[in-house]
Amino acid sequence: METQETLALKAADAADTVPTVFWRSVVTRADDVILRQKDFGIWQSLTWKEFGLIAREVGMGLASLGFELGECASVLSNTNREWLYADMGILGAGGVSNGIYPTDAPAQVEYLCSDSSTVFLFVEDDEQLDKALEVRGSLPKLRKIVVFDTEGLRDFADPQVMSLDALRAAGRDFDVAHPGLWERRLASRKASDLAVLIYTSGTTG
Repeated sequence: METQETLALKAADAADTVPTVFWRSVVTRADDVILRQKDFGIWQSLTWKEFGLIAREVGMGLASLGFELGECASVLSNTNREWLYADMGILGAGGVSNGIYPTDAPAQVEYLCSDSSTVFLFVEDDEQLDKALEVRGSLPKLRKIVVFDTEGLRDFADPQVMSLDALRAAGRDFDVAHPGLWERRLASRKASDLAVLIYTSGTTG
């Protein structure tokens, strides 16, 4: 019986798209360090295998919430490892990833989410969440807002808002219940498919 790693490599060999090239590296460079980020002044390392597992949880979490192939999810955050988890999770799930500058005002966030047809929005913290909440009434396609850092939201509750940890947990459960789905999503993308939207920093993008 083929392992998930073997299936993933076959998916990666099927087409050199962004998610499959990434997943080939996850499998072949498993124990190599891909990134380091400081936590409380101490550098923390992450391997390709660990990174791939988190991206898979994010992608399957999105799938569990109805994220369809070719749909767009946006990331409103400073550069950090969570940004990368979301980005590769979106792409691995067969979606389109869109980055939003963390310095953008609520009106710009609204425009970029509307123009890109964003259905899921990842935000860094309570400051960025406030922008999303201010304009979500004008974003009928937006289904969920996922927050990386919930430290400032201890007493906050909103049915449209969830933590990254909760999304990953949902992804783990969904993955167990739908074996092979992640590999099929990886293999579903073609080189001609839209993968990433990059808006310029001007007022109209």
